[in-house]
Amino acid sequence: MTRFRLDLKDAKAIIWGFLTIFLTGIIGSNLMLLTHTTYHGELLRTLTTTPILPVAIGMITTAFLQEILFRKWVFTWLAPYSKMAVLVSTGLFCLFHMPTNLAYLTLYIGMGLALSMVYQKRENLSASITLHVLWNLYTLGATILVMTNPM
Repeated sequence: MTRFRLDLKDAKAIIWGFLTIFLTGIIGSNLMLLTHTTYHGELLRTLTTTPILPVAIGMITTAFLQEILFRKWVFTWLAPYSKMAVLVSTGLFCLFHMPTNLAYLTLYIGMGLALSMVYQKRENLSASITLHVLWNLYTLGATILVMTNPM
């Protein structure tokens, strides 16, 4: 990746991907309610002991590195097999996040698919990195809101 670039089609793909992840998150949230699990308990615990800025920088850096690994490298390796690249990339992404229940499994499969499809459709690592960073920052913001406004 020589430079970061996005165009209007990339922006549309990012919006589509964000909405896909958001809808998958709604399904996952409902599964969490049914199974009585909490949303991102690890992130809540981290934010009680670590300032927000280092956590945000860590989430941005992690998103960047994961996109290089799970999109760029896997898709380059499996270039002739585009459907296989999407499935392998999604599967590895999901396993990397070690889902502990059906809700997290649903979320990470949906997120991995959306990120893989945006990368495959746009052939632009900047688009999948942007989507991943936006989602992580959305998650961080939502978690902070939950912490500051407990029910």
